Amino acid sequence: MRKLVFLLASVVPLIAQQGSDDPLLKAMIDEIKRSAALRLPGPNPYPPYYVEYGAEKTVSFHTAASLGGLISATKSKYLNPRVQVRVGTYKLDNSNSVYTGMNAGANYDAGQWAFDADYGLLRQQYWLATDRAYKSAVEALSRKMAALKDVTQSEPLNDFAEMKPVVKIQPESKYALGDNIWKSRVVDYSKIFLAFPELLSSGVEFDSIQDTAYYANSEGTQFRIPESVAHLRARAMAYTPDGSYVWDAVSIPSENLDGLPAEAEIKRLITEVATNTKALQAAPLGTAYTGPVLFEPRAAAQLLVQVLSNELRISRNPIAPQGRPVNLPQSDWSTRLGGRVLPEIFTVRDIPNRNFSGGKGYLGNYEIDLEGVEPKPLTIIEKGTLKSFLYTRMPVRGNEGSNGRARFPGDFGGKAPFLSNVEVKASESKPLADLKKQLIEMMKLRSKEFGLIVRKLDYPTAAPGEELQKLVGAARAAGANTLLSLPLMVYKVYPDGREELVRGLRFRGVSGRSLRDVIAASKETTLFSYFATNTALSLLGSGGYVNGVTIESPGLLFDELEFEQPQSDKPRLPVVPPPAFEN
Repeated sequence: MRKLVFLLASVVPLIAQQGSDDPLLKAMIDEIKRSAALRLPGPNPYPPYYVEYGAEKTVSFHTAASLGGLISATKSKYLNPRVQVRVGTYKLDNSNSVYTGMNAGANYDAGQWAFDADYGLLRQQYWLATDRAYKSAVEALSRKMAALKDVTQSEPLNDFAEMKPVVKIQPESKYALGDNIWKSRVVDYSKIFLAFPELLSSGVEFDSIQDTAYYANSEGTQFRIPESVAHLRARAMAYTPDGSYVWDAVSIPSENLDGLPAEAEIKRLITEVATNTKALQAAPLGTAYTGPVLFEPRAAAQLLVQVLSNELRISRNPIAPQGRPVNLPQSDWSTRLGGRVLPEIFTVRDIPNRNFSGGKGYLGNYEIDLEGVEPKPLTIIEKGTLKSFLYTRMPVRGNEGSNGRARFPGDFGGKAPFLSNVEVKASESKPLADLKKQLIEMMKLRSKEFGLIVRKLDYPTAAPGEELQKLVGAARAAGANTLLSLPLMVYKVYPDGREELVRGLRFRGVSGRSLRDVIAASKETTLFSYFATNTALSLLGSGGYVNGVTIESPGLLFDELEFEQPQSDKPRLPVVPPPAFEN
């Protein structure tokens, strides 16, 4: 556990003094104090009631290789700032409006600052950024108040929740990236695919990122926390004889370089990607199916973390001009608080500080969220009953305060909540082999020729761009609130227990409501970790903010789920055979 200094806001001056040797932290604190004097001339001065600064001081290394050749190796240093100004009051301010964040004036501040900027330059940059944010906030509040004159809110809510200030100051990151070692390693790992000439493309990528996260707001909250990411990825793609794409990928995430697996395990996982892709290339197309389905632990974890992250976030529609409302997708569970969403044998908890209690292998640990709120362990579902959602400081129906789950930048001036370390426990369970027998018995009783076992989903997704567009388009056409990744390794199971790999299926109508159809859990469990991103289905290797997530889950037997085979055009295969491929 990292040593940290923790004091409440009553001793903010002492903490500010301790951090005075850090020019970035000092510049943030001093400029926030000065921003309190912001006023517009005239009868409505609109002073800011809340100012928030954030920054990530980052050093990163990225390298990629394919078939034994180095493609890229880049190292960079940068400072990304964040500035938010709220005018009005906690009850009514410039957020939660379609006008929030709109800037009609000129931008004098830079989007990315010098990594080693001194105190004076940092003060100047925050001054310029605050000036822009303040003017935009005043304009947004004026437009929001004008729009409110023409609408009647069915359930007026405050725009921002007050929270107790907290201060956490830790040492800066050491910025050791391991770039010299990993540049050669990705080349070595990419040679594994040379033994599979059937593949259309393949590659291995590695990212090492270390940063120091800074935050301060006008309420007195301050933090400086070191963060690091090590992420190895490998993927492969092939064409099938009918012109379809098939692919597989592995994501190996860690919070630091020391947490990555041993060399032999990494090579095994990358070889599995190649063999899976080759097997999918030769597999027959699956057929539409409705019936019992067994998700083995890894696939169950991948399914659950997607469903939970979608259903546990409550959307709030922003204020918009009359006749042009913005209706955000709503969770299927938005009205289910206190109701059953899983069978009674299941309890689900979110535990952001799992490692601090002696746990190991949990990627979702964090000490304070993007709004300066400390998270506590949270029981989400207890004995099948929904107990809580993931809340930020933006009030939503039925809740006025945060439970520290703001992990991503959000829309309309707010932050987006997300899971951390998810624990799924079943009070009753059976060995996985017994669940397969139960699946076969259910098939026979329903006169099914076969059942389905799912061993892996494409999550985080490595789908080619055009396949991802088709998936998103199909979800929109069906009016689905939940976008789920494709089932990747799916097997038909016949009455004699024989299994056959099939390809080309996707979920139909699967959402949070489907979890009520779980009828059994396996004794075997797995820990599945990944880096969640702001993109659809946490697109593998995408940029922007990333947050570690780990879910511990058993396998799940569903009474009934529906799968479909997409009907879409396929590219024509090349008319000329490929050139000879030699090792």
